Amino acid sequence: MKNLFPLIFIIILVLACRTEDASQYEKPNIIFFSEMIPIQVSQLSFAAAEKADVMLLVGTTGEVMPAALLPNTAKESNQAIIIEVNPEPSLYTQEITDIFLQGKAGEIVPILAKLIFQ
Repeated sequence: MKNLFPLIFIIILVLACRTEDASQYEKPNIIFFSEMIPIQVSQLSFAAAEKADVMLLVGTTGEVMPAALLPNTAKESNQAIIIEVNPEPSLYTQEITDIFLQGKAGEIVPILAKLIFQ
C-alpha cells in the first residue's frame, strides 16, 4: 500500500483542484518544490518564529529553504524550546532540538495533542 501513496495523493489533488463544473483545473493553495513562497507569507512566518516560545517540528529533514531557517530563528531570537517529531534524526536534532521524540508523526502527534488539550 505504501507504493500507492504518491498515486493516491496525486489523484486526490487533481480531483480537489477541478472547478465546479469540472471543465478546468485550478492550482491548489500549496507551494510546490522549486516555487517561491509568497513574500508576505515568508515575512509573517519569520515574525512568528521570532516570538515563539515553543516550536514543534514534525517530519522535516531541515533541508528545504527558507523554511529550514525558521527553527533557528526561533531558537536565536527567543530561546524557543524546539520539540522535534521524526522517525530519524534530522539536521536539527543535534544542533538545536531540545526534545527529540523519535517515531511516526501519526502516532506521536495525537498523543501530544491529547496531553496538551486535556
